Amino acid sequence: MLNERQLKIVDLLEQQPRTPGELAQQTGVSGRTILRDIDYLNFTLNGKARIFASGSAGYQLEIFERRSFFQLLQKHDNDDRLLALLLLNTFTPRAQL
Repeated sequence: MLNERQLKIVDLLEQQPRTPGELAQQTGVSGRTILRDIDYLNFTLNGKARIFASGSAGYQLEIFERRSFFQLLQKHDNDDRLLALLLLNTFTPRAQL
């Protein structure tokens, strides 16, 4: 499951190439965390897209299967919403009968 920061990295890279330093600054984490997130994202994107280093421009997002890519992102968003609802339901006090 992708977390909010990883989704933000994808969103930022959809707009334009960025260096690890720029991504770190815009997400509030270290450059090392960005590199781990990029590794995880490439694993999760599973051939639908990839993030790759392009010299001085930094990292770029290349999308191979646009429809599958957006379906994957939507699935992760839906999973997050479902988890939030389940957690809310778990911790919401029930009225006594």
